[in-house]
Amino acid sequence: MSRTEDAGAPLDIGSLSFEECFSELEQLVSRFEQGQMALGESIARFERGMLLVRRCNELLGEAEKKVSELLQKVNPGSIGSNA
Repeated sequence: MSRTEDAGAPLDIGSLSFEECFSELEQLVSRFEQGQMALGESIARFERGMLLVRRCNELLGEAEKKVSELLQKVNPGSIGSNA
């Protein structure tokens, strides 16, 4: 990730789509794999990565809930009856 990309990264992770979060996570992993960051930068990027992971999990949970609701409408009683 370049300095320009860093400066352009939205601070409000809550406004990012799943694809945007995942793409940024891939870039962060790539930077970590290169091993060229100072300790402070590594910690800051790790913290951002954890926030991105949390956002991805939230979005996946919402998508899973929506799919379950749609399946329940199509076939009532067979999906989610255990929950």
